[in-house]
Amino acid sequence: MAQAHADQALALLDAVAEPSLCAEARHVLGMAECMGRVAPGASLLQDAAAALHRHGPAQAECRVLRDLGAVLTNLTGDLQGAVEALERALVLAEALGDRYEQGMVLARLGPLFGRLGRLDDAETKLRAALQCLADGPDRRSHGTTLVNLGYVQIQRGAFEQAVPCCRALRLLDAVGDRLWRINANPTWPSPGPAVARRMTRCCGSWTTSARA
Repeated sequence: MAQAHADQALALLDAVAEPSLCAEARHVLGMAECMGRVAPGASLLQDAAAALHRHGPAQAECRVLRDLGAVLTNLTGDLQGAVEALERALVLAEALGDRYEQGMVLARLGPLFGRLGRLDDAETKLRAALQCLADGPDRRSHGTTLVNLGYVQIQRGAFEQAVPCCRALRLLDAVGDRLWRINANPTWPSPGPAVARRMTRCCGSWTTSARA
């Protein structure tokens, strides 16, 4: 049934004469497809990005590239393709002067560089993302970025500097989304039980002093 609906939607899209509207619809359909059929969904996102690059608007192209980068990072494992998509999105966001969109793209580039072992680049992107997102209303994305900055410090072995993880947990408590908090970022490698114990001690010390 879901496949039939997807095929029907694609047929309708092919009949649309307005290329930008068609591309934005492919963006939406591509993200929906990625929930179950990753390869067709990623292909739709790539088609949408190509069409929006030709026809605009730039804001829509930036968004689809951001989502494409996330799909390639987390679902297909095409990390180099993800870097290319997200770096293109960042150029567009900067040209548009959209600080929120810049922050959202940077927040995805940071963990991606971390997975590639480029920890300096990861930290730089995440700190830049925090600057863009700090004053905005999207506390979830701000919290995710803090968590990921903490993971960078964990990878470095700088556990005391991973305090942003604790700050993020308090931020997410304020948001009230327990499920999102538990699944803040599933893409980083597990640090292992020994590291987790050391991190817990550091976090416990920080939270105790913060309440004092």
